Amino acid sequence: MSEQTGELAVVIFERELDGEWHPVQVFTRRWITFADGREGWTYDLFDGSWCRRDERLHLHYSGGGPPYVEGCGARDGVPVPTRIWLASGERVRGTSSDAHLPPEQLTAMGYELVTEHPGDIFDGASDEKTTWCEKCEDNIPKFVDQCEHLVTCWSCRETYGSEGDEEDRCPSCKASQHECDHCGDGGAETCIFCGQWICKTCWAGHDDDTPTGKCERGAPDWKEPA
Repeated sequence: MSEQTGELAVVIFERELDGEWHPVQVFTRRWITFADGREGWTYDLFDGSWCRRDERLHLHYSGGGPPYVEGCGARDGVPVPTRIWLASGERVRGTSSDAHLPPEQLTAMGYELVTEHPGDIFDGASDEKTTWCEKCEDNIPKFVDQCEHLVTCWSCRETYGSEGDEEDRCPSCKASQHECDHCGDGGAETCIFCGQWICKTCWAGHDDDTPTGKCERGAPDWKEPA
């Protein structure tokens, strides 16, 4: 469950394909005393994504720093309708300058300024990361309850699209994604003598524990896993 730290400072919403508005960037703030004795606001940033499949908002903590805007996004070359809410006295900066942006400049950039308080947007939200699935056209949780089109590499944790090939390898680290026939862990390679999928941990002893009897790994064509 995603937990709010402090109070809402800035919330940026985008209108989804279903016409609903959901937060895509949330800044919260807390009034603190800094190490040098000064007092002021400190900020946390949460990246928001809406999963249509689960009908759930994900707000993942991604850092801090004063609120900023990058400009409105586009979908299929068409600007995405975007709204921004600012807490009382709050201002935002652009990414290329420390100067605060006046309301008229935000409007010129494509933002619709709204004044109604967003409410407790953290209530019921998840703090899980999501990744975009091209086939589902949806933001799918990255590590929990993935769709059938996505694989998260057991080794480097990169998430990518997969066609279901049992010999599929991670495009980033090239690790095998097949499960070991003995322990179920990822990273198994095929023993070219007995045909089993074996991980590095189980490799040393699998010659004495095969469904068809001893694996004669001394044959000329056998190999160790990469």
